[in-house]
This record gives sequence, structure tokens and C-alpha cells, in this order.
Amino acid sequence: MATTHTVDHGEWVAKIAASKGLTEKKVWDDAGNATLKKSRPNPNLLFKGDRLQVPDTQSKDENGATEKRHRFRLKAEKAELHLKLEHYIDEALETKYILKIGGKEFKGTSAGGEIKHEIPITSEDGELSLPDLNIQLTVKCGHQSEIEPWKKD
Repeated sequence: MATTHTVDHGEWVAKIAASKGLTEKKVWDDAGNATLKKSRPNPNLLFKGDRLQVPDTQSKDENGATEKRHRFRLKAEKAELHLKLEHYIDEALETKYILKIGGKEFKGTSAGGEIKHEIPITSEDGELSLPDLNIQLTVKCGHQSEIEPWKKD
């Protein structure tokens, strides 16, 4: 029997699914999520208070010789982090960056103001440094928000 999960800040379908031992597709395509899926076509854009139907996990039998050691691995899903940097005048901000998140570090230049990286599904908080601008920001996965425009003194 499926359970209803009330979404909190920092959650998205793949993260919720992984915590239950399921795949994003299995949860998102559940018939109980048809209305939510229609109103939010992107499973990464859930908001606090959304209600998500999570199906029960199903057991699976595998054959294996007795008195032998067997190893089973769960294929870990990954998430893709998308950030867009803009000047306060709505122009793309192209600058060098260092992103530390999910125990990994990424370095590069924000092409067209965009930063995209595959990160572990369990990532929550990270740090984005823009060394040329002497700026450090906290990145919170699963939080759809904008940082207020700022002006340099």
C-alpha cells in the first residue's frame, strides 16, 4: 500500500525515492502522483507541502549457491545541480567558481552564467565560491529560491 509523503524544504522526488529504496521513475510514475505530475512536470521542482504518493518497495528473489558469499549492490542515482548566476541587471555572470558539495569539489567558469554538475542524490548543503569577486554563498539543494540582488559597495 502506498504512503503519502508531505514534501519539506530540501526534498525532490529522486531524493525521497532513494530514501525509500526506490527509483525516481517508480515514484514519479505512480498513478497516485498524476495530479502532482501534471501541475509540476519537473520532479525536481517540488515545494514544501506538496503531497507525494510513495509506493511500497517490492522484494525480489535472486538465486545463489548456499555457503557462498554473494554481493548485491544498489545502483545509486545521482542528481544534477543547476545554478544560474546573474548580475543585478539581469545579465549572465561569467566568472570562475569553486563548488563544494556532497563531498566533492568542482572548479570551472560559469559559461553563460550557468553551472551544472552531477552530484550525489543525498547532497543537501554546499558552498559556492566566486574567488574573482570575493563572494561565498551557501547552496541548499532542493530549495527553489533566488538570492536577492546585491550591489558592491
